[in-house]
Amino acid sequence: MDEVKEFLPWHDSAWKAVLAARAGGRLPHALLLHGPKGLGKGRFARQLAALCLCEPAPAGPAPCGACRGCRLATAGTHPDLHVIQPEEGKVALSIDQIRELSGDLVLLPHLASLKIAIIRPAESMTPSAANALLKTLEEPAGATLLLLVSARPSALPPTVRSRCQVVRFRPPPAALARAWLAERREQERAWDPLLELAGGAPLAALALSESGAAAHVAELERDLQGIVDAKADPLAVATQWAGEDRELWWSWLQTRVSALIRQKTLRENPEAGHSGAARALPNYAGNLKLTALLDYWDTLLRARPALETMPAAPANEQERRRIEPILDALLIPWAHGLERPGRTES
Repeated sequence: MDEVKEFLPWHDSAWKAVLAARAGGRLPHALLLHGPKGLGKGRFARQLAALCLCEPAPAGPAPCGACRGCRLATAGTHPDLHVIQPEEGKVALSIDQIRELSGDLVLLPHLASLKIAIIRPAESMTPSAANALLKTLEEPAGATLLLLVSARPSALPPTVRSRCQVVRFRPPPAALARAWLAERREQERAWDPLLELAGGAPLAALALSESGAAAHVAELERDLQGIVDAKADPLAVATQWAGEDRELWWSWLQTRVSALIRQKTLRENPEAGHSGAARALPNYAGNLKLTALLDYWDTLLRARPALETMPAAPANEQERRRIEPILDALLIPWAHGLERPGRTES
C-alpha cells in the first residue's frame, strides 16, 4: 500500500475535477476511470477511496494517514471498502462476485459515511456480471461510490458506461514522463524506446526497465535494421524471435510501425505528443512509402488473432515452429521496403 502515498504528477487534472465535485457535493455515485495501461488508474482509485474513508475529511487529495479509517484502508481491512477483481487463476469477474457486492452495498456503512467499491479491470466482467451491476448503477443504495477502472471502456456495455461519470487518464508529455522516470531509476539511460513501447505510460515503461527490456528493444531494432540493410536473413531472425517473449516483440513492432506512420502523416512533434516517439526516425524510414506502411499495418492486425492463440513464451520446439511462419510473413517484407512485388506508389 506504500505506492498509494505517492501522487502521480499526470493525475493533477483528474484530482482537480474530482476534488471540485466533492467539495461542491457533486461527486457522483459511479466513476469510470479509463485510459491506457500503465498510467496508475488503479492507484488513483485507491487514493480516492482512502481520501473518502479518512475521518477528518481533508479538502485536499491526501488523507491524514493517522485516523482509524486511514489505518484500516492502508491495511486493506476497512469494512466499507471492497476491491473486486478476478479471482486467482481466472481472468473474468463473475456474476456471483457482483451479486455479493450489490448485496453488501444495500447495507449501511460500518464505520465511514459511505461504502466504496473498486472494480478492476471493469472490462473483465462477464455480460451477466455487467447486467447485475447495472441495477446497482441505476438504483444506488444510500451513500455508495463505485470506481470502475478500465483500460478498454469500449468493452463495457453502453448501458454501464452511460451511468458513470468519466474520468479520462492520458499519457503525460514525454518530458514529464522522462523526468519522473529518471528520479526512480537513475541507471536507465534509454527511456525513449521504453516509453514508445509503453505507449507513453510511465508506470509501464518503469516495469519494462526493471525487467531489462531496454537491451532487448535495442536488439530488436538492430535485427530489423539488419534485415533492411540486407545484412541479416529475415528467416533466421524469425527463428530467433519465435523463441522469445511474444508480447515484447509484437508490441515493439506495432509501436514502431505506428510511430513511423504518425511521423510521416502528421509530422508529429514528439514533445507535444504523449508517446515516447521522441526518437529520430530509424535509418530505413526515409525509404518507406506511406502506402506500404499502411498495408503493413493491416498485415500486423490480421496476424494478431493467430498469435493470441499461442503461448506468450514458447516452452518447446513445437510451439516455436507454430510462431515462425507468422514471423516469416512479418519480417520478410522489410527486406523489400515493405513493398509488394509489382506495386508502385499511387
